[in-house]
Amino acid sequence: MADTEGTHPLHTAWSIWELREMSKGNYADKLHKLCTFKTVEDFWGYWNNLPKPSQVLNDGVTKKKLGDRAIESFCFFREGITPEWEDPINLSGGEWQLQAEELDHLWDKLVLGMIGETIDPDNEITGARIIHKNKKDQHSYRFELWLRSRDINLADVIRNDMLDCLNTDNKGKAITRADCVHKTHNALELRVQCTIKGELRSSGSGKRGNAKSKNADGYIWRQDSGVIKWYLTTKELKALKSKAPTLKLYVFGIGDEVHSLGWFFMDLRTPDTALRWIKLVNSKYSGEIHVSSQLRKAPSFPSIPPPPPQQHDLPVVPPTTTGEDDCLDIGDHPDAIYVLSIVVEGATHMGPMVEALLKRCSPLELHAILAKGFWLSYSIFDVVVQTDVFHTLDVAGFDVIRDSFRLKSSLPALAALFTDMAVLPIFLCTVDRILCRTEIP
Repeated sequence: MADTEGTHPLHTAWSIWELREMSKGNYADKLHKLCTFKTVEDFWGYWNNLPKPSQVLNDGVTKKKLGDRAIESFCFFREGITPEWEDPINLSGGEWQLQAEELDHLWDKLVLGMIGETIDPDNEITGARIIHKNKKDQHSYRFELWLRSRDINLADVIRNDMLDCLNTDNKGKAITRADCVHKTHNALELRVQCTIKGELRSSGSGKRGNAKSKNADGYIWRQDSGVIKWYLTTKELKALKSKAPTLKLYVFGIGDEVHSLGWFFMDLRTPDTALRWIKLVNSKYSGEIHVSSQLRKAPSFPSIPPPPPQQHDLPVVPPTTTGEDDCLDIGDHPDAIYVLSIVVEGATHMGPMVEALLKRCSPLELHAILAKGFWLSYSIFDVVVQTDVFHTLDVAGFDVIRDSFRLKSSLPALAALFTDMAVLPIFLCTVDRILCRTEIP
């Protein structure tokens, strides 16, 4: 198809995609581009050799396959635009949706109306999609026409042109304005930000996808885009662990506006943690984030240049360090901000508490415990606080730890909170086990 003599060029190039059915992976992993063309002749060369939607999409009875794969959707988009909301061209747009029983004939009409510019003479349409949707024992097919903007007046004009196109020579039931549903694209990017020693660091952009560990719709950071790094000297790290060991990491959603989605805590005294789900504090969406942490010795201490400017004009919001947004909400009718401080200064005479337990350990277990040492730990407001490691149970050798929590609350609510808590358990821990506990009233 390289010979262009006697061909009829289209106004823009177009690409055809398929969305493959996969048990794992996010939306972007399922997308595969089949072909790209920019002449009428090339279009028909591809179009006549592609299967029709009715031949590959699930009909609610038979799960069809094309070769070695099952297909959920066909997408027809302008070249350079990916059929996903997160594409910059689609990010601030919208779409018309309609459901219909007729597949092949309407899909042909919709595609021909786009490339022939009878539906959209002004380049507002970015593409179209036909997708099979399954809900329990019901199945349906949805046609989608994607637009660049959210201008509802322009969208109405395009809807009318689309209906004229689809209803021409339509032998079935006519499609009406009431059959069309308009939807705006709200594709947020997620960022995590934190400051250590005055240095603000931000993750890359988290994009919409399936959170693999929970098989749920959410946001994911691909490759190293979710890694945040700081370089500290040993002296700086010890000072932070002593004076300000709790890191507060803020989560933002960035779209047309910046939305605060809450925050979560991590502790420098427990620097090596496996991947785990942590609840976001003060999040109206009840979100969770899947995180781990690691402390490594750097081969050298580099001079860190300032972070490069972002590739878009959306703002990066520094974390709030003062004011009511920095508080935990306790109770329904807060009237002031209170500070709860917990100080652990030391511990002595712990040997008798665990002597019997240690005697039951095998020599190998006892060797591992003595090598790893011991630490004290407590948890409050979903924050786990841990002392430095010590190796003798007579007098624990660790720096004083001080933690403060700003609470937006009232005296009755705080009284109820502490009455329910009754005590604060403090645990004596070692490798892979809790040895004993004590309680602070």
